[in-house]
Amino acid sequence: MSLKGKYLELYHQLSQIIPKSRLITKEISRVGLGTDAGLFRLTPELIVKVHDEAEVQYLLGLCNELNIPLTFRGSGTSVSGQAISDSVLVMLGNY
Repeated sequence: MSLKGKYLELYHQLSQIIPKSRLITKEISRVGLGTDAGLFRLTPELIVKVHDEAEVQYLLGLCNELNIPLTFRGSGTSVSGQAISDSVLVMLGNY
């Protein structure tokens, strides 16, 4: 894990309620899961796979406290860069 600063703090707080298996930190996984069909390439610092509304609320609150931007990715993809991030990528739906 190469997280630093506020991203490391976010990871530790999230791991209190979200299993670490759904907090993606490995670079190869972040590159693969953080890509859409567009031309832009950004690698998220952290990918969080959320299962329910409570997890989304908790994540939003922590990101707000730590001033960390996040991007939501649904079950589809984008061809113009809306589903990529160099911060926190939140994955919704079945994966």
